[in-house]
Amino acid sequence: MALTSRVSILFCGNCVSIRSASSAELNLSSTPIIKQKSGLAIHRVRPRRQLKVEPRSIYVSEDVNALLHGGARAATANFPDHRAHALIDSFIAGEFLSVSLLGDPSKKSPELERMSNVDEVWLICFRKASDNQWRIMGRFSKFNTFIGLAIHKRSDLGGRTKGRKNYELKAEEFIEQWNDRFRRAEPHRGVHWTDYLSGPVKDVDESF
Repeated sequence: MALTSRVSILFCGNCVSIRSASSAELNLSSTPIIKQKSGLAIHRVRPRRQLKVEPRSIYVSEDVNALLHGGARAATANFPDHRAHALIDSFIAGEFLSVSLLGDPSKKSPELERMSNVDEVWLICFRKASDNQWRIMGRFSKFNTFIGLAIHKRSDLGGRTKGRKNYELKAEEFIEQWNDRFRRAEPHRGVHWTDYLSGPVKDVDESF
């Protein structure tokens, strides 16, 4: 079962950030708090294992949280939360991740990928169960901070070639959701993984 805490969405200029009782580093007290409608809450995901520090953060919507939290809903969806949280814990702990900023065109199976042909939409890829893979779709709101608003079964997104258009349609739906929820706040942008994450990270697109 995932540990989560409910948080408030904050805006500063054209950026989106988060405030919670345990997020002292996000000190934007002068910024207005947006009242959230039912079903639009954002939760901070806590690691299953105890960590002295949490260099990176993941925040998720109610729908994503319901699956990560386990229980009947996850069981009904056949969601592999025990596998998913191994990756989530590594993300939060600042441990090793494999990343692609090119949308994984070479099928190198990164754990985190930025989609191509869409504006700053990222996927956290749960690949451990080959017959039951899932993707959390989200954006970075700032360095080391990921906000996931949608979750999809890999099989519902189509293949890498013929079905890639369905990936992009879901990404466009995600962007609409982001704009509606966050008043069209700009996502965090970068050109290299170091613009998004602290290490250690392997960029699967780089040649060594």
